[in-house]
Order: sequence, then C-alpha cells, then structure tokens
Amino acid sequence: MHRAFPIEQRLKTQACDSSRETCLAVLSRWMQTAAAPAGFDTEALDELLALDAIYLTEDEQAIGAAPLCPIETDIEISFPHETLHALSALDALALPRLPGTAGVIETPCPVSGQPISLRVDAEGRLLTEDIHKAVVVFVKTSEHIQRHSLDLAPGIRFIHPTASQRSFYPDARHGRGHGSSARFLCISA
Repeated sequence: MHRAFPIEQRLKTQACDSSRETCLAVLSRWMQTAAAPAGFDTEALDELLALDAIYLTEDEQAIGAAPLCPIETDIEISFPHETLHALSALDALALPRLPGTAGVIETPCPVSGQPISLRVDAEGRLLTEDIHKAVVVFVKTSEHIQRHSLDLAPGIRFIHPTASQRSFYPDARHGRGHGSSARFLCISA
C-alpha cells in the first residue's frame, strides 16, 4: 500500500512548506479535539487534497486524514473516553497508536453480518486471545484506484474467519457488503 499510496513521500517531495504545516495542523487538531477540524488555508487544503493526504466528506463540510475519519462508519474503535470511526480495517488498527491507548474495534462482518469485536493494545496489536477472531481482506472497490480514502480504504475490511471462503463487495460509501462474484485477498497479520 505504501508503494501505491506514498502519502508521506508525496508530502516531502511535492507539497510546499505551507501545505506540510497545514497537514500537521489538521492531524494535531484531530488529536486535540477528537473531531473533524475546520478553518484552514484553502490553497493548502487544495494541495493536500490533490496529494491524497487528506479528504473531504461528501458534503465537503469535514476534513479527514487517515486514519482519522470525520464520518460515522460501521467500523468503530472505542477508547476509554471516546469512540472514533475508521474507513478501513488498517485505519482501525492504526488509531490506537495516535492517543497511545488500548481500545476495542467493533464492526459487522460484511460477508455474514455477524458482529466482530477485537481488543487492541495501545500499539494497535490484537490481543493474543482475539487474533483468530477476524481476518483482514482486501477487495477492489473501484476499477481506477486513485485515492486512498475513496477507492482503496473501503475495500480493506475485517471478516469472520469462517467467511473467508465466500465473496463480497463492500458498498464504498458505507462499508457494507453484499453478495457478489468478486473474490477477496486475505491478508495475514
């Protein structure tokens, strides 16, 4: 994924200083408030959008920056004092690292609909007793993958291990799956 979406590399080589500072400010505001930030330089935001370092919600009212998601999704990560949402399974595993706090990831399996609940430590690692409760899979949700948030992330999902022989295709806007002839790739942890 880093080869296909080298966000950090693009920020270092293609973004101007002002845009890099804005990106840091967006992430910092997320960390301070646990809410989607607003009120940044429009020109810098446009550059960050073009570099896929941030994304806007469909109504363009909130800024997201992976792994921080400004909209409710069906992947929730509960911490002692707040609940956040993620666009993908990998974003959910990355979220505990930001506050340095253990949490619980909850999501329905997009294949079977069964609830999945996974405990993660402050580094985003699954607890040993939860490691076999889900598999991370990727299914291509777009023919032309250009943006992490819209084209790639919605296809990275947790599924029940018993469902790993079935097919599904997630609804890119809501992260919900439905039957399909699409096959998915299982990613081992």
